[in-house]
Amino acid sequence: MGLPVRFAQMLRHLAQGEGPRRLNATVVYPKAYARVKNHSYTHASTRRRGRVQGLKGQESMDVNPYAAPTAVVEDVGALSAQDIESRKASRGQRLGAALLDGVMFAVGIIISVMSSLGFTRSNAGAGLSGANVLFLIIGIVVLIGIVVANCILLHRNAQTIGKLIVGIKVIRSDGSRIGLGRIILLRILPISLLSGIPMLGGLVRLADSLMIFGAERRCLHDVFADTVVINA
Repeated sequence: MGLPVRFAQMLRHLAQGEGPRRLNATVVYPKAYARVKNHSYTHASTRRRGRVQGLKGQESMDVNPYAAPTAVVEDVGALSAQDIESRKASRGQRLGAALLDGVMFAVGIIISVMSSLGFTRSNAGAGLSGANVLFLIIGIVVLIGIVVANCILLHRNAQTIGKLIVGIKVIRSDGSRIGLGRIILLRILPISLLSGIPMLGGLVRLADSLMIFGAERRCLHDVFADTVVINA
């Protein structure tokens, strides 16, 4: 194609407003020009999109996903001294709970002892009778069941079966919850061991019972374990 023809085509395209471009002495016609123009627009929009995404990524990196929660949680504190004093169990309630627990243990012990005595008296050489075996098993099961039930109740809400019936429970003197280990090791075991000492055991049990009539309404085992009995 000669130079005059190329020049004429350029003039025609300019007259039509299609805007040809010259690349390496070659006329770029409208379709090619549109493709180049669209490509430049697409490339520019891709760069803008990349910058926006980069900013968003930077903002997300500023937020630590492993950071500790910032929500404010209200602390459930222990009872105040005034609340403890107003909710202290009465002496009658504590006596009733102790009597109920004692009766339950006594039933299991009596059944076991009577079955053993019946076996000893009636059959010294004839062997163990079926009735005696049945009563002995019943007595042992009752005792084990009472111990297990009390341990579960003490662990959950610091209550024995008697305290649950009466509606009282044990807490620390500062109002916090008491654990099962502290109840057994400091509230039950010391008094039980001291009560087994000849001569001294009776005095310990008496002092443990009489201290409930003091102003604080706490027994000796409460002092050992640093506990208070309140209405549940």
